[in-house]
Parts: sequence; C-alpha cells; structure tokens
Amino acid sequence: MSRGITWCFDDLDVDEAAHLMEEKKIRRLPIINHDKRMVGILSLDDIALNTPHELSGEVIEAVSRAPLRAKGRAFRRRHAIVAPPFRDRISLER
Repeated sequence: MSRGITWCFDDLDVDEAAHLMEEKKIRRLPIINHDKRMVGILSLDDIALNTPHELSGEVIEAVSRAPLRAKGRAFRRRHAIVAPPFRDRISLER
C-alpha cells in the first residue's frame, strides 16, 4: 500500500489543486470532503481540458517530466470523476 498519499479537500480552488499536482508530480489527485470521505478524483485530463492553457501547460509539463512508477503500464483514463465543488468552478462540457 502507498504511503503519503497526496489529496485535497473538495473546497480547494482548482488552481491550487493544479499547483499541488505540479509540485508533487502526480497525475490524479483524490478529492475528499471534510468528513474525510472520498468524493472524486481530479485528473490531468480535467486540468488540460478545463483550465486556461497557461495553467494546464505548466502542470502537464511538470508532471510529464516525472518518471512513471510502473514500466509498461498505461496510465491513461478516458473519464475522471470530479468533485461537485470543482464542477462549479470549471466547465466539464466537451
């Protein structure tokens, strides 16, 4: 089991969550509520498709430089679950 899992609360601003992903070089960020129950996952795809190009470019570039942990495994996902507070801040329509 993984130690030191990075997560954020559901009321964190998308920009702050994106910078956390950039700092920690992670591709998916679990979102929890204040009862410490998981309510969603913010992915790089969500950032890339729903934030300004400058922000998404920074995050994707930083995370892309991070080495993959498991060789030969695909880390792609077509759909991500996004916590309801993030839906209020970014449009998820494609």
